[in-house]
This record gives sequence, C-alpha cells and structure tokens, in this order.
Amino acid sequence: MAFFKQFPKVEYDFNLTGVKQNIVDIFRSVRPLPSFLDNYSAYKFYEVKNGERPDIVSQRLYGTSAYYWTFFAVNDFLHDGMRAWPMSQEQLYDYMQNEYEGYVIETSPEIVRNTDLIITDFRDSIAGRFQLGETINGLTSGASGTLTKKHIDMNQLIIQNVTGAFIGDPDANPNVTELIRGQISEDSVSTHQVWKFADAPYYYYDENAGTGAIAQIILTNGGSNYTSIPTVTFQGDGSISPTATATISGGKVTAININSKGSGHTTLNVTITGGGGSGATARAVLYPDEKRPVSNASHFSSESTGGVARSDLAYVSYRDHEFELNEQRSKIRYVDPNYIGQFVDKFEEAINV
Repeated sequence: MAFFKQFPKVEYDFNLTGVKQNIVDIFRSVRPLPSFLDNYSAYKFYEVKNGERPDIVSQRLYGTSAYYWTFFAVNDFLHDGMRAWPMSQEQLYDYMQNEYEGYVIETSPEIVRNTDLIITDFRDSIAGRFQLGETINGLTSGASGTLTKKHIDMNQLIIQNVTGAFIGDPDANPNVTELIRGQISEDSVSTHQVWKFADAPYYYYDENAGTGAIAQIILTNGGSNYTSIPTVTFQGDGSISPTATATISGGKVTAININSKGSGHTTLNVTITGGGGSGATARAVLYPDEKRPVSNASHFSSESTGGVARSDLAYVSYRDHEFELNEQRSKIRYVDPNYIGQFVDKFEEAINV
C-alpha cells in the first residue's frame, strides 16, 4: 500500500487562473491516540540494525515493505521524517565530518562593576556581540574563520572554514588566551578555550552525578548554647561516608562545610552532637542520579555563587551527543503484527475524514 494513496484529494489553483487540479492533500496529519500508545499489547519494540531502511524493517516485521510509514506514525521522534531515522555508522561518520567541521571558541564572561557596584560591562560575553557570517580574526595567532553559529548559553562561537589555529587553553600555566575580533562588527572578546567542534562540550554536568556523593548540607536549625565546635556525623547506606566541619557564632551553629563528599549513598542523615549546645539540625542533599546539564559552571561567570567548580565539571561532547542520539533513535516502537491491519484501516479512515 503506497502511503499517500490513503490521503484524500483536494482541488488547488496552482497558477491562479481559475483552473483547478486534483492533488493529494499531503498536509493532512493523523496521530495515534495516547490510549493506543499506552496499550503495551498493541505495539512492540525493535532495534534498527546498522544501515536498515524503513522498508527493510517493514519487510522483516510484517512480510511486506508497504507498512514502513507506520514507524513514522507511532514514534514521536520520527515525525520529522527520514532525517530523524537512525543513521548507519558510515552515514553518521560522514555527517560528523560535514556538520562539525571547524572549531569552537569558548569564552569566560565576567561582570564588571564600578566603585558604586553598578554593572558597566559583561566582559567576554558573546551576547549581543558579533554577526553571523562575519570573519573572526585571532589577534595573536593570526588565525581566521567564518562565524556560523553562536551558542549563548554555552558561551560558544562556532567558527568554520578556519585558517591557522586560534589560541585558548585554561590548563596551560600561565593560561594561554588571545583576543579575537569580528571583521565587520569589530566586537572583540578574549578566548578561554578552543576545541575542535565535534569534541567541544555539548553540555557540562557535575562529574559527581550518579556517584551517591553529598552535594550540599542545608542547616535547618542553628540550635543554641554552643561553646565549642560540635561534631558532625553521617548515617547513610553508601560505601564511603562524607566528612564535614561545623562553624559556630553567638552560641549557634552558623554553617556546615563539607570536607569530603563520600560516595554510594541513596539516603544520608546528618547528626550534630557535642559542643555544649543542642538543637542544631541539618539535612544532606545528594548529587542527582544522572547526568544533568548545569547552567552555573563557575567559569561562566566570575560572580556565580555556588557554581560548579571547573575541577568538578565533566561534559558530553557534540560527538558523544550525536552518537547517543543515534543510538536512542535506533530503538523504535512498532505496531504488533496482530494489530497492523486494524491500525492501517483506522489510519486511512481518519485521514479521509
């Protein structure tokens, strides 16, 4: 069954002459009801093998290539058509070579204030600076390239068609950076780090995520009558217990500072004892169980409070992201062969309403 043969026809005047032609109404759209998608008996899952086309998968599952279109109907991420279908390893390699050619220049923005603490500049911020399509020049390296994209949240300039090598390495001692300038806008910023595009951070996350380590201790009650520093202990189910030290002032516990983060915990209780006082309580906050993008990396702003230190940051690169995304897309939902006939009939009926 050809997919578009199921669609109704509509009259359309292409040349605005009053002469109408019958054409297939390809703008019709039908989606399965959530109740169907939530019915586990109505569909199954299949992992697309390297290089398998939709028609091949349809042939394998249904004994005919005609039902290839049902995969695009029952998988939300496939609503964009073939461009969302999982790529073969060879296609993915070619895609990475073409799409991620060039370099990423990451900056480290800084808020500048005058003596009255009024903000006078956002130094090295790329927001509102540079024009897409202009040539970016490295004033020390002599490198140049075309600005094709800006990722504001990540403070990244994507430079392609690069000649030479831009300078930026925060791990060098001393730090190695250079001023870069837009040839048209004449905007300029200082580099922080330069990456090959595919290897640059797609997002940062705290590398302690998923380790069961303690991220924060929140003091819920300072207590009273403390004459010396009380002892802070932890009761959890992990392999390594954290350690922390309390501070006191005016007979109260004013803060609890983490010395070591521990690991392997799913629950963690805090106990404060000794010091001559009583009543101080606190609770522990663990790092999340999965990698989550952080927006408060300390090198994104010199004024970030509680920001994740660069030493605690890890990242997923653009390359890793594309491979993970392609892997996720290879796991598709399909209509159970026992229901495929009913599904096709219902689809054709709904598309012609």
